[in-house]
Amino acid sequence: MNPSVVVERTMLRILRIVLFPLLLVIFFTNGAVFAAQPGESPWQPLPFSTKAWKLQQGNAEFSPRSTTLGVNNVRSPATFCTTQRFGDFELEFQTQATGLDLGVLVRANPSAVDSIVVGQGAALSGVTGQAWSLVKVKAVQDAIRITLDDVVLAEVRSPQSPTGVLCLQVSPSKDSAANGVARWKNARIKDLGRRGWISLFNGRTLEGLASLRGNWNVKNGVLVGTPAPGKNWGALGADMIRSDVVAKVVYRLRRANGGLYMRALPDADSAAGLVGVQLDLDDESAKAGGLFETGGKGWLAKSSLTTSPATGDVWNEAIISAHAGQFVSFVNGAPAATFADSNSETPGSPAIEVFGGNDAQIEVKEFAVLGEPVPPPRPGITLGLCTTLKGDALLQTRDIGFDYAEIVATEVAAMTDDEFLAAVAKVQSIGLPVISAIIFLPGDMKLVGPEAKPEAQNAYLDKLLPRLGKLGLRMVVFGSGRSRKMPEGFSKDQSFKQLVDFGRRAAQRAQKQNMLIVVESLRVEETNMINTAAEALALVKAVNHPNFKMLVDYYHMALMNEDFAVIVKAGLANIVHAQMANPTDRVYPTSDDESKYGEFFERLRQIGYRGGVSIEASAKNPTWEGNKALLYLRKATAVILEKRKN
Repeated sequence: MNPSVVVERTMLRILRIVLFPLLLVIFFTNGAVFAAQPGESPWQPLPFSTKAWKLQQGNAEFSPRSTTLGVNNVRSPATFCTTQRFGDFELEFQTQATGLDLGVLVRANPSAVDSIVVGQGAALSGVTGQAWSLVKVKAVQDAIRITLDDVVLAEVRSPQSPTGVLCLQVSPSKDSAANGVARWKNARIKDLGRRGWISLFNGRTLEGLASLRGNWNVKNGVLVGTPAPGKNWGALGADMIRSDVVAKVVYRLRRANGGLYMRALPDADSAAGLVGVQLDLDDESAKAGGLFETGGKGWLAKSSLTTSPATGDVWNEAIISAHAGQFVSFVNGAPAATFADSNSETPGSPAIEVFGGNDAQIEVKEFAVLGEPVPPPRPGITLGLCTTLKGDALLQTRDIGFDYAEIVATEVAAMTDDEFLAAVAKVQSIGLPVISAIIFLPGDMKLVGPEAKPEAQNAYLDKLLPRLGKLGLRMVVFGSGRSRKMPEGFSKDQSFKQLVDFGRRAAQRAQKQNMLIVVESLRVEETNMINTAAEALALVKAVNHPNFKMLVDYYHMALMNEDFAVIVKAGLANIVHAQMANPTDRVYPTSDDESKYGEFFERLRQIGYRGGVSIEASAKNPTWEGNKALLYLRKATAVILEKRKN
């Protein structure tokens, strides 16, 4: 079906402004992708408020009133978006309009630079007059379906962005001379969780991958593949079996072409070493993105691309979506080919192929699949990750599905003014709340002993805390084991007094930024001051300031063999945050079998804890392990919210 059937001419102005990167790839599903999902969350109101929505672009007057939203004085196409991101969901709302053209965008991603909003959506061209129309949107995995009064407007595969904001669009109608008005009401949403791209390549080794043919290795974080000598083919498969899958590769070719498989099967008799349907990776637009069955029918669908992929040192992105017997491919954001065959449903592995002469080579920066949906947070407990502002770490944290991030304080303190302004823009653009910071102080800034310099400490605090406030942080974690380490032969009582003095000065400055200083106990291998939660509680009481509190960290408490009953003793008046890691190797927690996490969560339940639980740990493959940890912790932390007698 031609995309123009979906997008009416009256919305072309809006579509030009939002710069949809895709033509709508329409196909009719058999309903399987929209089957009921296990553990679906109930319908929740989606209130219209200035906190929940913001004018993202254009010139119009929006009037949010809890359950209703009105707009007038629309002087140019305008887009009104949620502040919260959604992944898999169902959405319903009613709308009416006079003299305005309406549209809806889902999984949209606003630009922090020019406010342009890019997403997938449809024109609501049937909304006219005073009658209320019902809009329904359903997004599951990469499938999006939009209806207006039960008439299908769009039914597409759009895997490029698995999460994003929801947007309402308005534009002055071409045929209306009067000032138009529009209203929306009774918006509600069923949050089905968020998916992220799960890396199959960890950037360092071939762990989890199997060479089926050719030579494969890792150079400077890039996966490099060449054909087997004299064979012209090379193939690398992932150690997983899938039927329905969305796979992605970020690649560049050197005197070669290649393929991205989603259900490959090893085959020693095949010249390529495998058989299955592949997305063709080629420099030519006529082939790139086309669908080819190795060891079978050959070409299934030729590419519709009009622009060839980049060559040389520029990276390209290819995505293939396979559901039952339906295949859709994309290259650099553009739809390339579609094919349907009910006989092509055999499960297999995602795989990469390289083809060419002796000097042929494929380089891969990213090889990933779309993961399982992480359930939405239950009101009261959110899950976060300690990460960094460097590189794509914050974006990756968001896309894995974490609810918030904790960043590194010393990185922020070391930034130039221009670097800090860029960091603020980056945080705003990504849209993931950054609520806290770890690594509070540089290791050479001593707090105890004869080398402690209160004036230097104050200067550091006066620079850092206002910056953290501008980034939206609510707390700073006071670990900094090297800074608070007591020198040999120095008085422990005097060291404690110095920590109390620093705590008060830090808390006073944090109060001006509406932030908390949160002390963390650390194991003896990291410091010799404040090694237990009980000692952290003693410091909190000694500082005696409303902006100086404590957190409890499972990792440190477990390694110190501390009784978790101290959590109950400290109580909700003092504990404002929680962190954890698997005490074996300090990796992500993923199972009850690893450690006694349940005892920790039970004590938090007993004090009525409501707040964040952050992972502070290392990972070989952050996306893979992060997804697994989130799936585990969503279920495991549910005990904290249970209401029962202690």
